[in-house]
Amino acid sequence: MSTSSYIFECSCGERFNSIQAATTCSKCRTYSFGNTCLYVENRETGVLVWGKYPTHEEALRYEEEMDRQSKELSEQIDAWISEEKGPSEAQVLLENEEARLDALYRVQDRMMEYNGNA
Repeated sequence: MSTSSYIFECSCGERFNSIQAATTCSKCRTYSFGNTCLYVENRETGVLVWGKYPTHEEALRYEEEMDRQSKELSEQIDAWISEEKGPSEAQVLLENEEARLDALYRVQDRMMEYNGNA
């Protein structure tokens, strides 16, 4: 038995000291299927304490969607480069999109804190 108080693990593998904190993991947005926390497991007992494990079909669907998005992004970057916008402009556009998403996630985090969910 572990002496660590960080026994709750979210679907991306990050550990937390409470179920509530694990369900709102911000890393799941990047590293978990569906870009959201799908489940929380008590690592001491191995028991699922929140959510549900993805089925094989759901996991395949998530992987296909991730592959599709990755291919689409690569095609967009290639198109920008071939239109003589240059890689620097393509990189700026990509960074602007990432900054926009980061800002939206910060707003979501603040709203969750305001509602007492974080």
